[in-house]
Amino acid sequence: MGQYYQSVIGSERGWNKKVYYPLDFDDGLKLTEHSFVDTDFMVKIHSLIYKNPKRVLWVGDYANEKGDEFYFRSNRVKEKQPSIPTYKFVWGRSCSRRSNDTTPGTPIDYEHSYLVNHTLKGYIDMHKYYNASKYNVWGIIDPLPILTAVGNGRGGGDYSGTNENRVGSWKWHLISIEDSPPDGYSEFKAKNYSFVEGP
Repeated sequence: MGQYYQSVIGSERGWNKKVYYPLDFDDGLKLTEHSFVDTDFMVKIHSLIYKNPKRVLWVGDYANEKGDEFYFRSNRVKEKQPSIPTYKFVWGRSCSRRSNDTTPGTPIDYEHSYLVNHTLKGYIDMHKYYNASKYNVWGIIDPLPILTAVGNGRGGGDYSGTNENRVGSWKWHLISIEDSPPDGYSEFKAKNYSFVEGP
Protein backbone atom coordinates (compact mmCIF):
# COMPACT_ATOMS: atom_id res chain seq x y z
CA MET A 1 0.00 0.00 0.00
CA GLY A 2 1.01 3.61 -0.37
CA GLN A 3 2.50 5.56 2.49
CA TYR A 4 1.18 9.03 3.19
CA TYR A 5 3.30 11.95 4.36
CA GLN A 6 2.80 15.23 6.17
CA SER A 7 5.33 17.99 6.67
CA VAL A 8 6.18 19.53 10.03
CA ILE A 9 7.62 23.03 10.30
CA GLY A 10 8.99 24.30 13.62
CA SER A 11 10.92 27.22 15.07
CA GLU A 12 14.68 27.22 15.59
CA ARG A 13 14.27 25.51 18.98
CA GLY A 14 11.64 23.18 17.56
CA TRP A 15 8.69 24.92 19.20
CA ASN A 16 5.52 26.22 17.56
CA LYS A 17 5.31 23.14 15.38
CA LYS A 18 2.71 23.05 12.64
CA VAL A 19 1.74 20.10 10.46
CA TYR A 20 1.05 20.74 6.79
CA TYR A 21 -1.18 18.38 4.84
CA PRO A 22 -0.64 17.99 1.06
CA LEU A 23 -4.33 17.40 0.33
CA ASP A 24 -5.06 20.91 1.62
CA PHE A 25 -3.16 22.09 -1.46
CA ASP A 26 -4.76 19.57 -3.83
CA ASP A 27 -1.60 17.45 -4.01
CA GLY A 28 -1.24 13.72 -3.39
CA LEU A 29 -0.22 12.35 -0.01
CA LYS A 30 2.47 9.97 -1.27
CA LEU A 31 6.03 11.28 -1.14
CA THR A 32 6.60 11.12 -4.89
CA GLU A 33 3.20 12.62 -5.64
CA HIS A 34 3.78 15.99 -3.99
CA SER A 35 7.59 16.26 -3.89
CA PHE A 36 8.17 17.96 -7.21
CA VAL A 37 9.41 21.54 -7.30
CA ASP A 38 6.30 22.96 -8.96
CA THR A 39 3.51 21.44 -6.86
CA ASP A 40 1.30 23.78 -4.85
CA PHE A 41 2.33 22.01 -1.64
CA MET A 42 6.04 22.53 -2.26
CA VAL A 43 5.50 26.17 -3.25
CA LYS A 44 3.75 26.66 0.11
CA ILE A 45 6.58 25.03 2.08
CA HIS A 46 9.19 27.01 0.12
CA SER A 47 7.41 30.25 0.98
CA LEU A 48 7.40 29.35 4.69
CA ILE A 49 11.19 28.89 4.82
CA TYR A 50 12.24 31.61 2.37
CA LYS A 51 14.70 33.81 4.28
CA ASN A 52 13.15 32.30 7.40
CA PRO A 53 15.11 29.33 8.87
CA LYS A 54 12.85 26.61 10.25
CA ARG A 55 13.11 23.03 11.48
CA VAL A 56 11.72 20.75 8.77
CA LEU A 57 10.49 17.16 8.79
CA TRP A 58 8.46 14.92 6.44
CA VAL A 59 6.80 12.08 8.38
CA GLY A 60 5.25 9.02 6.75
CA ASP A 61 2.30 7.24 8.35
CA TYR A 62 4.35 4.01 8.44
CA ALA A 63 7.19 5.73 10.30
CA ASN A 64 6.21 4.37 13.69
CA GLU A 65 8.86 1.70 14.22
CA LYS A 66 11.68 2.11 16.71
CA GLY A 67 14.23 2.46 13.93
CA ASP A 68 12.45 5.59 12.79
CA GLU A 69 12.89 7.43 16.05
CA PHE A 70 15.17 9.91 14.35
CA TYR A 71 16.00 11.64 17.62
CA PHE A 72 18.12 8.71 18.86
CA ARG A 73 21.50 9.93 20.10
CA SER A 74 23.28 8.08 17.27
CA ASN A 75 21.56 10.31 14.70
CA ARG A 76 21.99 13.64 16.44
CA VAL A 77 23.90 16.55 15.08
CA LYS A 78 26.13 17.99 17.79
CA GLU A 79 24.09 21.01 18.74
CA LYS A 80 21.66 21.90 21.49
CA GLN A 81 18.90 19.38 20.86
CA PRO A 82 15.67 21.05 19.75
CA SER A 83 12.18 19.97 20.75
CA ILE A 84 11.27 17.15 18.37
CA PRO A 85 7.83 16.14 17.11
CA THR A 86 6.84 12.55 17.77
CA TYR A 87 5.05 10.24 15.37
CA LYS A 88 1.95 10.63 17.52
CA PHE A 89 2.15 14.41 17.22
CA VAL A 90 1.99 14.13 13.42
CA TRP A 91 -0.27 11.12 12.90
CA GLY A 92 -2.17 10.87 16.18
CA ARG A 93 -5.96 10.87 16.29
CA SER A 94 -6.14 14.55 17.03
CA CYS A 95 -5.37 16.74 14.03
CA SER A 96 -5.48 19.91 16.14
CA ARG A 97 -1.86 20.64 15.30
CA ARG A 98 -2.52 20.53 11.58
CA SER A 99 -2.14 24.03 10.22
CA ASN A 100 -5.30 25.78 9.10
CA ASP A 101 -3.17 27.97 6.82
CA THR A 102 -4.22 26.75 3.39
CA THR A 103 -3.49 29.97 1.54
CA PRO A 104 -1.37 29.44 -1.57
CA GLY A 105 2.35 29.95 -1.16
CA THR A 106 4.14 32.81 -2.86
CA PRO A 107 6.26 31.43 -5.72
CA ILE A 108 9.95 32.26 -5.48
CA ASP A 109 12.74 31.84 -8.00
CA TYR A 110 13.71 28.52 -6.46
CA GLU A 111 15.89 27.48 -9.39
CA HIS A 112 18.19 30.43 -8.75
CA SER A 113 18.24 30.15 -4.97
CA TYR A 114 20.16 28.18 -2.36
CA LEU A 115 18.75 25.49 -0.09
CA VAL A 116 20.65 26.17 3.13
CA ASN A 117 21.19 23.78 6.02
CA HIS A 118 22.14 25.98 8.99
CA THR A 119 22.67 22.94 11.20
CA LEU A 120 25.40 21.57 8.92
CA LYS A 121 26.49 25.04 7.75
CA GLY A 122 26.20 24.06 4.10
CA TYR A 123 24.02 24.68 1.06
CA ILE A 124 22.86 23.30 -2.27
CA ASP A 125 23.02 25.60 -5.28
CA MET A 126 19.58 24.93 -6.75
CA HIS A 127 20.54 25.93 -10.29
CA LYS A 128 23.21 23.21 -10.25
CA TYR A 129 20.73 20.85 -8.60
CA TYR A 130 18.22 21.39 -11.42
CA ASN A 131 20.86 20.53 -14.00
CA ALA A 132 21.89 17.38 -12.10
CA SER A 133 18.27 16.25 -11.56
CA LYS A 134 16.60 17.10 -14.87
CA TYR A 135 16.66 13.52 -16.11
CA ASN A 136 13.78 12.47 -13.87
CA VAL A 137 10.91 11.30 -16.10
CA TRP A 138 8.05 12.98 -14.17
CA GLY A 139 9.76 16.25 -13.33
CA ILE A 140 12.40 17.54 -10.96
CA ILE A 141 12.12 16.15 -7.43
CA ASP A 142 12.51 18.74 -4.71
CA PRO A 143 15.39 17.72 -2.42
CA LEU A 144 13.77 19.09 0.76
CA PRO A 145 11.14 16.36 1.40
CA ILE A 146 13.58 13.59 0.48
CA LEU A 147 16.33 14.93 2.75
CA THR A 148 13.93 15.32 5.69
CA ALA A 149 11.83 12.15 5.22
CA VAL A 150 11.16 9.65 8.00
CA GLY A 151 9.87 6.18 7.07
CA ASN A 152 10.86 6.16 3.39
CA GLY A 153 10.97 2.71 1.80
CA ARG A 154 7.95 1.20 3.53
CA GLY A 155 5.21 1.86 1.01
CA GLY A 156 4.29 2.52 -2.58
CA GLY A 157 5.06 6.04 -3.72
CA ASP A 158 8.17 6.31 -1.55
CA TYR A 159 11.41 7.54 -3.09
CA SER A 160 13.70 5.02 -4.77
CA GLY A 161 16.56 6.17 -6.98
CA THR A 162 19.86 8.04 -6.94
CA ASN A 163 21.52 9.03 -3.67
CA GLU A 164 19.16 6.98 -1.48
CA ASN A 165 21.81 7.10 1.23
CA ARG A 166 20.92 10.80 1.67
CA VAL A 167 17.21 10.18 2.37
CA GLY A 168 16.39 11.59 5.79
CA SER A 169 19.89 12.94 6.41
CA TRP A 170 18.55 16.47 7.15
CA LYS A 171 15.71 15.43 9.49
CA TRP A 172 14.62 18.30 11.75
CA HIS A 173 17.63 20.39 10.80
CA LEU A 174 17.36 24.17 10.60
CA ILE A 175 16.76 24.92 6.91
CA SER A 176 15.96 27.93 4.76
CA ILE A 177 15.95 29.09 1.15
CA GLU A 178 18.19 32.06 0.49
CA ASP A 179 19.05 34.27 -2.48
CA SER A 180 22.77 33.86 -1.77
CA PRO A 181 24.79 31.41 0.33
CA PRO A 182 25.67 32.53 3.87
CA ASP A 183 29.27 33.55 4.51
CA GLY A 184 31.46 30.71 5.72
CA TYR A 185 29.08 27.92 4.65
CA SER A 186 30.27 25.04 2.44
CA GLU A 187 28.66 24.06 -0.84
CA PHE A 188 27.29 20.52 -1.10
CA LYS A 189 27.93 19.05 -4.54
CA ALA A 190 24.66 18.93 -6.46
CA LYS A 191 25.41 15.55 -8.02
CA ASN A 192 25.70 14.03 -4.54
CA TYR A 193 22.25 15.35 -3.66
CA SER A 194 20.35 14.91 -6.94
CA PHE A 195 17.27 12.70 -6.67
CA VAL A 196 16.29 10.90 -9.86
CA GLU A 197 13.84 8.01 -9.59
CA GLY A 198 14.78 4.64 -10.96
CA PRO A 199 15.90 1.12 -10.09
